[in-house]
Amino acid sequence: MAVMDLPLVFSDDMAMSAVDWLYFAIWVVVDSLNMLMGINILRSVLRRARAARQRRKCQHLLELSPVALVVPCYLPNEERIIFDTIDWIVDEVAYGGDLTLHVVYNAPKPMPLVEAKLRSMDGTVRGKNARLVRVHRCDGSRSKAENLNYVIFEVLSRERAAA
Repeated sequence: MAVMDLPLVFSDDMAMSAVDWLYFAIWVVVDSLNMLMGINILRSVLRRARAARQRRKCQHLLELSPVALVVPCYLPNEERIIFDTIDWIVDEVAYGGDLTLHVVYNAPKPMPLVEAKLRSMDGTVRGKNARLVRVHRCDGSRSKAENLNYVIFEVLSRERAAA
C-alpha cells in the first residue's frame, strides 16, 4: 500500500469538514474530563497519604496516654439512660490506649436497685474494648459540678499515688 493510498483523517483537500471538527471537539472534551478525573484521583491519593503519615506520627502518643472519661449523673433524672450510656461508652468509644470510665452520681434519696447495679459494676472490666469502670457515689452533692469536682480529685489522687 503506497503512502497516497492511506485513508486521511482530513478531507482530501486537507481542510477539516464539519464531521472532522465534531470528532475533534468530542476528543477535546473527553481528554479534558479524563485529565480532571486524573487530577482528582491524584489529589485524593495524596490526601490519604498525608493523613496516614500524620496518624503514624501521632499513634505512639495515643497508645501511651491513659484516659479517664467521666460521666456525671443525677440519678432520679438519668436512671433510665445511665446503663445504656455506660454500655455504649465501653463498647463504642474507639481509643487505642487505656480508658477508664468514671461514673459519678448523686441521689437525693436512696435508690437501692439502681445503686446496687451501679456498685456491682465498680472495678469491673466491661465491653468489647475491655474498659475499666469505676463508680463513685458523691454523698452530699447537690449538682453535677460537685460530682465532677469530687471525681477529678479522686482521679488525680490515684494518679499521684501511682507515680
